Amino acid sequence: MNEKNKIVISIIVVNLDTNLKLKSTINSIREQIYNEFEVIVIDGISKDGSIETIHKNKDILNKYLIEKDTGIYDAMNKGIKLAEGIWTIFLNSGDIFENEKILLNFSKIFKNENNDVIHGDTIIKNNQIKYTSISKIFNSKTRQIPFCHQSSFTKTTILKDNLFNLKYKISSDFDLFLRLYKQKKFFFKVNMIITQVESGGLSDTRRFIVFKENFNILRDNKMLTLSRWRIIFDFIYLFLSKIIKFFISKTLLNNILKLKYFLLKKIKKK
Repeated sequence: MNEKNKIVISIIVVNLDTNLKLKSTINSIREQIYNEFEVIVIDGISKDGSIETIHKNKDILNKYLIEKDTGIYDAMNKGIKLAEGIWTIFLNSGDIFENEKILLNFSKIFKNENNDVIHGDTIIKNNQIKYTSISKIFNSKTRQIPFCHQSSFTKTTILKDNLFNLKYKISSDFDLFLRLYKQKKFFFKVNMIITQVESGGLSDTRRFIVFKENFNILRDNKMLTLSRWRIIFDFIYLFLSKIIKFFISKTLLNNILKLKYFLLKKIKKK
């Protein structure tokens, strides 16, 4: 491929039976001012009209693969193998770019060849609330993924050498980026919202599994620096959070969350 015509960004979209959300994601990609990208859709044989949507948008969906997979990370690995861009970003169906200039803004940051992973902030939304999740940097005390993978760009060559570990069903993104951190890849944080994503995914609804997988990931990567008491404390905190959420109404819970993120925003401004 001629260097001048080289694809800069591979956008990998993973979908299964979420047709309306897929349309939203495709529309968000269409709105981007910058267009030196390819779009790869990996669909696990949807039965809700998603496949028809894929065929109707062939003008922008450069590659698509419709076949069974063993889960989201298997689908993402398939996308990586098809990717030809210099950089790769993953979107789940329903995820959208914060605005039409996101890829244009990042095309300038990409010019720094020292960066290996570039990550930013994320807007998390559900039917009741919307808040900003601020990305953090990796360090030796990191216990969970410090940013949303949908708000990160990674060099494609690095991903091809470091596929998602299918042993982990929910936290494999944490495992992958932790491995890159251990390999001393350069993470660059930008103070910019990259995507809006919906809450309620597997990592939101299966917190105990996430806790267990994160523990195993840290142990397997020889990064488990927590004391036994810290692990016990984290588990008790998670358990009590689940109990509280079970007994209080959704309205009260949403009001508590709104207050929490309002106060966090105030603190940040100071």
